[in-house]
Amino acid sequence: MSDTVTYEKWKEKLAPLLEIKADEFELLGYGETDREEIWNCATHQVRRKFPDESVRLHQFVSELMGLSLNDYMNRLRMDSLRGPDWFAQDKPLNLDKFDESST
Repeated sequence: MSDTVTYEKWKEKLAPLLEIKADEFELLGYGETDREEIWNCATHQVRRKFPDESVRLHQFVSELMGLSLNDYMNRLRMDSLRGPDWFAQDKPLNLDKFDESST
């Protein structure tokens, strides 16, 4: 079974833990938190920590509950700095708006 399928099954089971983690971040003064972003951050950390191993549920829960606000904010910052992947599309970029007449 692939990791993505396993993580999605766990996401339904671990929804109360996501709520607890989001409430924790709100109590620490972050304000509203996106549960999906918390989930993405936790899965990213698990994949980075256990790259070639199959992850068990208790290991995933440990990473999720051990997620700090600092780790979460760093992940959001890195995602915002990455920006879109312009070369992921198979069609060429439209550069008409950058013609010389507009400068």
